[in-house]
Amino acid sequence: MNLTRSKYSIQLWMTVTVVGLALVLSVVNVLRQLWVDESRYRNSVVRTAEQEGRRLAAQSQLLMRRGNGSLAVAQLALSYAAADRDLRAAVVCDASNQVLFGTRREWTGLPVAETELAHLTDSLDEVRQTMEGRVRITEGRTRVVAAFPFWAEPSGAGVVLLEYELEAGYGLARSRAWHSSMARLFGLAGGCLALWMALHWIVTRRVKGLLTRVRQAQDRGVSVKGESADELSLVSRALDATVSEWQTSEARLSQVVSSMREIFWVAPAGRDEAIYLNAAYESMTGRERTVLTRRRWDWLRAVESGDRRRVLGWIQRARAGGFVEGEVRVRHPDGTWHWLLCQLSPFRDDQLAEGAIMALISEVTMRKELQSRLLDVAEKERQQVGMEIHDDLCQRLAGVRLKAGVLANSLKSSGLPAAQVAAVVASELGEATQISRMFANGLAPVQIDRTGIGPSLEKLAQTIERTFDKPCRVEVPEEFVLEGQEEGIHVFRIAQELLHNAAKHANPSRLWVKIQVRAGRLRLEVGHDGSAFVPDGSHSEGMGLYMMQQRLDALGATLRRFSRTQDGQIVQLAVCEVSISGTATEGRVNEMS
Repeated sequence: MNLTRSKYSIQLWMTVTVVGLALVLSVVNVLRQLWVDESRYRNSVVRTAEQEGRRLAAQSQLLMRRGNGSLAVAQLALSYAAADRDLRAAVVCDASNQVLFGTRREWTGLPVAETELAHLTDSLDEVRQTMEGRVRITEGRTRVVAAFPFWAEPSGAGVVLLEYELEAGYGLARSRAWHSSMARLFGLAGGCLALWMALHWIVTRRVKGLLTRVRQAQDRGVSVKGESADELSLVSRALDATVSEWQTSEARLSQVVSSMREIFWVAPAGRDEAIYLNAAYESMTGRERTVLTRRRWDWLRAVESGDRRRVLGWIQRARAGGFVEGEVRVRHPDGTWHWLLCQLSPFRDDQLAEGAIMALISEVTMRKELQSRLLDVAEKERQQVGMEIHDDLCQRLAGVRLKAGVLANSLKSSGLPAAQVAAVVASELGEATQISRMFANGLAPVQIDRTGIGPSLEKLAQTIERTFDKPCRVEVPEEFVLEGQEEGIHVFRIAQELLHNAAKHANPSRLWVKIQVRAGRLRLEVGHDGSAFVPDGSHSEGMGLYMMQQRLDALGATLRRFSRTQDGQIVQLAVCEVSISGTATEGRVNEMS
């Protein structure tokens, strides 16, 4: 082992870099702030000079027309302008450059050339020629000169001449820039310190950890040669020594994947790229992996036809970056059906183009069989309770109702006032009997395999109307009978749960349930004109919805909820499609509302 650290470590280089960067940024910040403050101040003085020059020129022209008696007012207006601390000197002269009044009284009546503004006499002739005001900054950017003409007399034009000093303002700007920059410098120093600490924890500490691992690898016999170098150089020299270990780990991972009982599937986005599959694919689907090299979509033929579109939707969502989980049915060559749980997610790899997906697929046939048995047991218990209510409770209530009627007639013939109470009791017992029969029909519907699902749905609609006082319409193809009672029970229970939930929670004014059969597929539609289903509502986690989902899984169906406009009104629909075995007469539909 021969690893020697350089005396110039990464931490030292980072420290020097951060401090140097902080100093450079501080100097740049001071210069920038000074330039900004001076520019703002200079522009402010230029605007002030232009405003005062125009104002004094306009006032002077107005007062000159009124006569010499108004000169005192003009002198007063100039005195107001002289209150500006930046104004060095100002005069108002006539057409012959004689001072009418100025910031100093002794200048009155003198030529401008004999005042402190003598160096600006050239500006007087320039503005008289153009009769336009002018504001300029001197070459050293130390003064601002403003000259604005006005008509002093019919034969000539006077001029308002202003000169502003900028040095005092520059000094104030430098002072403000210095104080502001000092505050920013302290903040910048704190930020640099925080940056240094963050780099220390994020980079230096991790690099030290990598060096420790490299030394541990060397202690295990991995040879890394190197002399004086910094930490990153040592780590880069150790990478080639770990390649062989990575290759060994990859071989072990490949062995683990090959021995998995679940299907491990990696599908690149490109059509010409090969799909990776482990050996579990052949045992779960009964198909050979080699076929996928010629027809990469051969696996889709094993999927039940009603699930294929759903599976393709999963693939699109996974390629878009989402995680997808779902169950599908696949058919083995021997004709048996198996349930598979598919978990799809995007696969990130530098060697594969974007859009590759990874899937982990496990068989859940036994679990689905247990769920089916659980549903069968629950259904039998419900039917048993329904029959007990119908055969026992309803009969007892009917008998008590007859006795109450006899009692009411007896009391009435005797002229006793209790006869009316007995009649009310008999009437309420009759209503209780009807309600019990509705409950019994809901728990134990008519044998669907013999009479069809239509009569059971019609009784369900009657129960909805009586219980919730909402009209409910049923549309079922005539003479439609499901060959398997289990399928019919599942469809009936799904419709029952959807109607009850809509009537209780959506506040509709009307409901309907519709069954359509086409090409060996049954389409169940439950709709209403109430509010939409809210998945995170308090009623979305009950046992009813859980059992409905189990029935949907048993049928291999999914439930779609959406809104649409029907007859100018927004309605809510819940639709599921099921592959069934049944018969129906085309074109004729039974309706009950």
